[in-house]
Amino acid sequence: MRYHRVVKTPLVLVPGLLCDEAVWAHQSDALADIADIQIATNGARDSLIAMAEAITAQAPPRFAVAGHSMGGRVALEVVRRVPERVIALALLDTGYQALAAGEAGEREVAGRHALVEKARRQGMRAMGWEWLQGMVYPSRLRSRLAERGRILASVPDLISVLDSETADAIPTERIRYGQRVVVIAFPCDPVWRTARGIEIAGPRAFGYEFDYVPVEERAGARA
Repeated sequence: MRYHRVVKTPLVLVPGLLCDEAVWAHQSDALADIADIQIATNGARDSLIAMAEAITAQAPPRFAVAGHSMGGRVALEVVRRVPERVIALALLDTGYQALAAGEAGEREVAGRHALVEKARRQGMRAMGWEWLQGMVYPSRLRSRLAERGRILASVPDLISVLDSETADAIPTERIRYGQRVVVIAFPCDPVWRTARGIEIAGPRAFGYEFDYVPVEERAGARA
């Protein structure tokens, strides 16, 4: 009996905007027999160039790269920087052309700046929920997956982040990108739900442009 050694292809998978390794879970499982897979982590980097530099620094000498959405633009930057190292390129649901000239390009820039401003003022979840409107089929926006981008709780109610394996509480200064966590919320003391309490410790006191809704009401609306 003769055995054939399978040589796996080094493959870097690059997630899109607001995505992490979860978006590549099925592909990673399906390709495990033929590819040595690395999934890029882009969350701590603020430019396509920085993301591409991190990939080239961590990837093997020769590798294939596949990018989804924004990750495709990162993959193109990788190819531009080290074309001799990239043996294959896949672009999935991504743009590859330069910004359109004239009014169309101006509208795109204005729209992206508006999303950035929303993220600064209301947080990434609020921005993500608005961004989803044009990305997801309307009926799917009501799914539990889409609800990951909705506001499910806010101050002054109590919100705790727990390690998903140990159930230990994780304080704010120890939260890191990529951690596996469970977030729980429960009602605050009634004094914080008075007009004065909400003025001091409600969402708008921290710069968020939405009104306080008790966590139990939000949970009831979702059910």
